[in-house]
Amino acid sequence: MKIHDLPRPQPPAESGEPRESRETAPDAVPLTPGADTVTLSEAGRLLAKAREVVYATPESRPEKVAQLKEAVAKGSYQIDTRQLADSLLADALTTAPKPPADE
Repeated sequence: MKIHDLPRPQPPAESGEPRESRETAPDAVPLTPGADTVTLSEAGRLLAKAREVVYATPESRPEKVAQLKEAVAKGSYQIDTRQLADSLLADALTTAPKPPADE
């Protein structure tokens, strides 16, 4: 699991139009003659659905946070230092910038 101090992306601003008129089915007819239309592929529709789920998901899990706080307060929270070190190294190796290629 990677932990970053980056802000969560904000959902796109609503344009005021009903949602159905913005996501047009492949066989839909434009609402206004000469208006532009958008057709989303299946992958695009799945991506849009995934984005909606992400925006609807809370940033933290309150029940898990409460359990961890209780364990820390009791002094029973144990950290597997080997697993932590392995995770830190794996993250560093996958996110570290690659050295420039020799020409």
